[in-house]
Amino acid sequence: MSSQLGKFLQKRIEEKGLTVYSLEKKAKLKPNAVRNIIEEKSKNPSAQVINAIARTLECPLEEIISKLSVSSDKMERTTHPWDKDLYTAIVLATEDRASLAQIALTLEDALSLIKEAYLYAITKNPPAVDLEFINWLIHKKKETI
Repeated sequence: MSSQLGKFLQKRIEEKGLTVYSLEKKAKLKPNAVRNIIEEKSKNPSAQVINAIARTLECPLEEIISKLSVSSDKMERTTHPWDKDLYTAIVLATEDRASLAQIALTLEDALSLIKEAYLYAITKNPPAVDLEFINWLIHKKKETI
């Protein structure tokens, strides 16, 4: 885990006037989830944890992910289970939600959102499309356009 992420999180926590404990509580995370990331004890935080931190700190998910320099390289080499039906459902949901939000995505943006939604969906038990998460991703993307 990059100490770059830990420094970034500490800075954002301070800017929001929070403590590590209050962030964990507000984000409904397990005790020490954020502290373990900051102290580099958590080598591969889940998409759910990263998403909860981004939502609570009100910062773009991409900004946090960009700080995972070491982990993101590792994530690119990691293999993930393939579920054609889940992937298809996510593509259709992303297209539908982008249309409803009246946002024209580039190919790169669409693929990035679909990948993020898929990786998040496979963390669920059982794996499932999370429309709320897809909406959140699209609205965050819309804010940057």
